[in-house]
Amino acid sequence: MAERVYYARCLLGYSIRTVAKKANVSEVTVSKIEHGKPAEITTLKKLSIVLKQPVYILGCFENLPEDTLPQQIRKARLWHGLTKRDFWALIGVNQKTIRLWESNSSKISEESFAKLRAYLVKS
Repeated sequence: MAERVYYARCLLGYSIRTVAKKANVSEVTVSKIEHGKPAEITTLKKLSIVLKQPVYILGCFENLPEDTLPQQIRKARLWHGLTKRDFWALIGVNQKTIRLWESNSSKISEESFAKLRAYLVKS
């Protein structure tokens, strides 16, 4: 993620200060991300708009495991740049349900899986 944010910023000729101001985050946050600190999905969404890059490019989500359905659900949510709240609104379930799915603590109904299928990522 660090290199991708840095290169996207450089391609646009932006300083850390410019990116931070346009994304409404601190300069320290941008600097930490460029030095390898993980970023919250909401921060990545802001940076993706400013840097004109999809969230999944900046976040390096292609490296997340997808061996199990819970891993696939988490990866899909992050790939699409969605918080749990955003995702449950799209799927039509509550936020706790998404958390339970991602932790493999709850079974997914066929109806919910049909809605979820459209968001699953195959990399």
